[in-house]
Amino acid sequence: MSSTYQELRKIINQNKRELGEIEKFLKEGENLEKDIDKNAYQIEDRLKKVEEKLGKLKDLEELRDNLKEIKEFVGERKRPLEHPKQKLKNYLGAELDRRFREMGRHVEGNLPELRVELLTLEFLLSQSQVKIWYGPKIELLERSKLIVDDIANAVTNIYKSLDKAGFEDEQSFLKLLFEAYSNLIKKEGLDLGANVSVIHWLGEVAWLKQDKKFLADPRREHFKNYSRTQMSYDLSCLKQREYDSCQLRLGIASREQTKKKEDNLWIPTNQKGDGTHFSSICFRK
Repeated sequence: MSSTYQELRKIINQNKRELGEIEKFLKEGENLEKDIDKNAYQIEDRLKKVEEKLGKLKDLEELRDNLKEIKEFVGERKRPLEHPKQKLKNYLGAELDRRFREMGRHVEGNLPELRVELLTLEFLLSQSQVKIWYGPKIELLERSKLIVDDIANAVTNIYKSLDKAGFEDEQSFLKLLFEAYSNLIKKEGLDLGANVSVIHWLGEVAWLKQDKKFLADPRREHFKNYSRTQMSYDLSCLKQREYDSCQLRLGIASREQTKKKEDNLWIPTNQKGDGTHFSSICFRK
């Protein structure tokens, strides 16, 4: 190799005002290369940032020779990254697949994106983190470090939380849903069977779930949270759809309605993570 990180940093420091950020990225790359197998994506990210900065400096004639040397250096350092990058992806994919299957969870996809039933794992490899989404990136639930144990524990805890906060008895839950719907149609002067906004309905359900403590003293610490995600999950678990001879029906959202969260609610249609956006609900005899 014609140059080292240290030699190039000396060149950069001669033009620190213009090239300060490039020097920072080279220093980070040098530190990250101490464990290339683990940090390949992060190293590549720093080298890409160096290239981007070089593009902005291409018109500075006096730096031409130095820029050429740095460009050659970046190219040389990027070439050996492909193997450790792929090695890391293979390890994460295989290990997570094993862990989730041991838990009885179905896994689909390939990095940088895996689906664990109703959850989507988005791997931001250059940032060493994972975003955990409900559905196909519908609601961001959590961020995890790029560590197998952390990711597996986060997914497990999310499912435990959803199950714990869910309903115990279907008929009692259907009664709650029907009461919320009945309250809405009364407020809006509508008859039984009329469609109402699924999000307004969610708000009414959340209100009915509050206990006397909150109603007597409506402070934040007394409020019982009931999120879009929980409502969606509970509806996906509901096997019965009938209450008091009335059938719960959901109206599919238009493409335009799917663009705004306040106009739709995504609900899974199976445990593989497929689902549909709904905009309205009603109970009809």
